[in-house]
Amino acid sequence: MDYWCQWITGEFTLNVHSQIIGVNPHELESYDFAPRQKV
Repeated sequence: MDYWCQWITGEFTLNVHSQIIGVNPHELESYDFAPRQKV
């Protein structure tokens, strides 16, 4: 899984999720993610 983003300016607006957090790449394996969608 690869994601890279950079917050430039403005406010985040949550529409569906309950929170947004920033983590280091090595911390990602500590989280449970939904299975990927097969296309």
